[in-house]
Order: sequence, then C-alpha cells, then structure tokens
Amino acid sequence: MGNFLTLRPTEEQQIRWADAARRCGKPVLAFVAWATDWTAGYLREQENRSELDPVVHRLQEKRCMGELLKASKRALQYMPEPFRSPMYGTPQDPAGDLRRAIDEVQEFLAATGEEYRV
Repeated sequence: MGNFLTLRPTEEQQIRWADAARRCGKPVLAFVAWATDWTAGYLREQENRSELDPVVHRLQEKRCMGELLKASKRALQYMPEPFRSPMYGTPQDPAGDLRRAIDEVQEFLAATGEEYRV
C-alpha cells in the first residue's frame, strides 16, 4: 500500500466528479477511486475480448484477404504476357501461378458462399 496519488483536477472536473459522486451516493474521493478502478477493469476486459474473440479475428482475416485478392488482381496487369522461352524452348508464364491462385480463391469463395469485399 503506501503509494499515494495526487490529482489536480480542473474546476470543471471537480464539479463533474462531485455531481457524479452525489448521484452514485458516494463521497467524492470514494467515487474517484471506484471510477478509476472500474475504468481500468473495463479497459482490460475490452483488450482481452478483442484478443480472444474469434469472430473479430475472422472479420480481420476476411478484410485482409479481400485486400490481398484485390492487390493480386491489380498486379496481374503489370505481369509480362506468356511467352516461349528461346533458351528453354518451352512456354513460360510468369503470371501463371498468381492467376491460378486468384482463380482458386474465387472458386473457393463461390463454393462456400464466402465474400471478401473486393
């Protein structure tokens, strides 16, 4: 214990705190201690919920995947066209893997009813 906290509220804060304490039926110092403790607990709980909530993580994942899909589609227009390699004599498609990945993601979205806001 032994730790002390000195507050220097403005006049407006003093009035607000006194009014809130009166409405809660507490002395001002008890109200301030209760309010700060309650706020600390509330903030901790909010942090825990956002870290542990699988729905929040899934929504964030869908948002990120949508952005990745959108960027991949835009990048395709800057990739070289397929060509026959003079060195190897076989067709080369630098954008082939990216195009196939985009197609597979779109097939997955259609099959599952998922939607990445693209």
